[in-house]
Amino acid sequence: MHMEWKTFSRRLLIAAAGMLMLPAAHEAMASSLGNANLTVTASVTSYVSIAFSGTNVSSAVAGNSSDSYTATATLAFGSFNYGSSTTSTGATVTDVSSLGSCTGGCIEVSQPVTLTVTAYDLNSTGYTISASLAAADNVNGWALGTTSQTLTNSTGTTISGPGQGGTFAYNTGEPLTVYLAVPESNGSSVETSVSNTIDMVLTAQ
Repeated sequence: MHMEWKTFSRRLLIAAAGMLMLPAAHEAMASSLGNANLTVTASVTSYVSIAFSGTNVSSAVAGNSSDSYTATATLAFGSFNYGSSTTSTGATVTDVSSLGSCTGGCIEVSQPVTLTVTAYDLNSTGYTISASLAAADNVNGWALGTTSQTLTNSTGTTISGPGQGGTFAYNTGEPLTVYLAVPESNGSSVETSVSNTIDMVLTAQ
């Protein structure tokens, strides 16, 4: 009996010692191991697309992450004459001299074209337009937006927009009427066809 009590007491002491060591081991596991920092960087690239649309307009759209964005389109007025109120493509024809480019009157044909500049993540709230002719035309009259905004190939004409300071808005279709005035003239020098390009420079504001 005496030997069994010693053995039992020794087992109690070992068990008690083990229980006393548990909190110490748990405290060591919960202590801080150190600090870790993960720095994350990214760059956001602007996206811009430019598109022309409208009746009798064939358009190409360009847009990507570059500093220069271009779009080209072709507007077909069709054939027209003095006695017409519309061209063969449906554009409006009038007998006026509002462009002031023809002596003795003009046959004026006009058609709206919608310009849409879509932009995301661009450090700009809008854009302005300056327009000019790619080739000189000393016979016919050209205008964009209104008949008072005549176009030449020597200097760019500022096209007024609906916003403050003539600024156009992004992500909104802007109607721009294109005007072409052909002189009412006779003779061997009368043109049978007209072709030119309106160059537009869009500047972010």
